[in-house]
Amino acid sequence: MTTTTATATATAKPDIPKYSRSALECWIAAQIEANPALASQIAANPAAGLQALSGKTPPPNINIQVVQETAQELILVQRAHGAVSTENFGKITNKRVLLTELANRQARANSNFWSQLQTNAATALAPLRYTPTVKVSVMTETAQDYILVLPCMALVANWTPPTPPAPPAFQPQQVAINKGKAAAASPAPSAPATTAAAATKATPGKPAGNTARV
Repeated sequence: MTTTTATATATAKPDIPKYSRSALECWIAAQIEANPALASQIAANPAAGLQALSGKTPPPNINIQVVQETAQELILVQRAHGAVSTENFGKITNKRVLLTELANRQARANSNFWSQLQTNAATALAPLRYTPTVKVSVMTETAQDYILVLPCMALVANWTPPTPPAPPAFQPQQVAINKGKAAAASPAPSAPATTAAAATKATPGKPAGNTARV
């Protein structure tokens, strides 16, 4: 069996996402789709394979474990704390990577998500509109262990991801209403004090002010 070894100069490298875990995995999946031989290279030696692919050296204190997914088993990674992306769904271009991303976001909202996933995967994944038809396995990362799943796209071929909630629209009229409420809540400035002489009109032939009769 002949194995093709990819080098850092095999293809022109697009910009590699720096801050998004899911965007990075989408990029890796796209490179493997374009050159399937990269999968075996990365699996055999993850650090060297990723360096050859990206031209960047992975941190030496991180242990990278590569897992090849198959059509018979869905593998969801419980990512280490802080590895959940924050970008809009539209920027996660690989549906299989998106499923892992949404699972981790769901776990942030439901602390029992991962245990529920292992006891009843269909119920746990229902909010994501994903119905598993194969075995679902969970792998857990630590701060020093990075798990890279080489995705099987057949597992999400018929999946329609949920529509993300739209950000609230800017409503200038509401801002005006709020400003009005704030103004109503603030006491109105008091009028300057007036003197009795200024407040009393003088009558011709009579002294201004009140005149006591004796």
